[in-house]
Amino acid sequence: MTLMSSSNLSGGRRGERGFSMVQIVITMAVVAVVTTFAVMQIAAARDHMTLTGATREFAGYAEKARLDSIRRHGDGTVAVAASVRLDSASGYTANYDRNYDGTLDTRDFDLPDGVSVTKVAVTTAGTTLNKVPTAAAPVQISFDWRGRTASAYRITFANTRGHESVVGITAAGEVSIDRKAITLSAGSYGTTNGDSGSLGPNSNSTGNTNTNSNTNTNSNTNTNSNTNSNTNTNTNSTNTNSANSNSANSNSANSNTNTNSNTNSNTNSNGNGNTNGNTNGNTNSNSNSNSGTPTQPCSMSLSPSSTEAAPLVLHNAGNASASSKTTTVTVTFSNPPTGGGAFSLSQVPNKLDVSVSGMSIKITSKGGNGNKGNFSFRVTPSTGCGVFKTVYVNVVN
Repeated sequence: MTLMSSSNLSGGRRGERGFSMVQIVITMAVVAVVTTFAVMQIAAARDHMTLTGATREFAGYAEKARLDSIRRHGDGTVAVAASVRLDSASGYTANYDRNYDGTLDTRDFDLPDGVSVTKVAVTTAGTTLNKVPTAAAPVQISFDWRGRTASAYRITFANTRGHESVVGITAAGEVSIDRKAITLSAGSYGTTNGDSGSLGPNSNSTGNTNTNSNTNTNSNTNTNSNTNSNTNTNTNSTNTNSANSNSANSNSANSNTNTNSNTNSNTNSNGNGNTNGNTNGNTNSNSNSNSGTPTQPCSMSLSPSSTEAAPLVLHNAGNASASSKTTTVTVTFSNPPTGGGAFSLSQVPNKLDVSVSGMSIKITSKGGNGNKGNFSFRVTPSTGCGVFKTVYVNVVN
């Protein structure tokens, strides 16, 4: 029997090697750093997806309210028209006929955790107000029977990481997400004739034609009968015509300078006849024609003006004075067409008594609790005098 020593027993494992403690610690540190960055990116992506989902959900319900108002022929008032109401930074209310029974249904929505409404930009008649919706000062977006709104809105949603997403609702009722606002510079825009025309402040679509023709004619003939030597020198200066300038339908005067000098020096001796003829032809004629006079567009204004945020206030209590129950809105046209401007009323609520006399609109409240609230109607000018104006009325006790 052969016995193996302990050295022989362990000799088979002498070539096996493992990892040192330093190597293990470095590997774990690298894995921890990579995992931390991965988790941070996943969390940021999750928050951004939550923000995008909340924004798209709001835009979807705004579009539903718009389509419902068109379907039911809403009149633009809060009581009848479908709408979306922002009354806090953490939620909103959608009012539309969800079960098709002819009456408005109300649904309240809470925004996801970490998502809030930071501001609502309301643009009315070229003026933009930034609002933060609260229960005391909500923002009501109502759609009329054409799917339009009284103002343009840009609702900004944000999360705790500072990411933002914007829902835009134009006055025409178009709902969009994260579309940049279009701003036109202030100024006069000319009328486009046909399928093309200029666009921009102080642009003039009328035609301007400038024609300049310059011709100078000078005729010089010299006849000399000289002997032996003749010296003739003729000098004609260059004609100078200044350029025409046409800016904003004004033409500067044309300047034409023509200088012609002829010098003949003759030395006569003996009897040789020499004839020198010099002819320089220059003709100047200038004609300028300017056609087209800029015309200011026709526009309509209302006085006093009103907005959804600042309506005309009337009272309908029995003990209220007659003057507090009635107001008059005056319609004024700037640069009206021949025959003067005209207008018509539409979407007049039956909660008010509205009458027209000349260029005045008389608005009178009706008694009763059922005739209180916010109302509006449109004043539409004749063709060529701009777009409609909305009159907002708030009837209180």
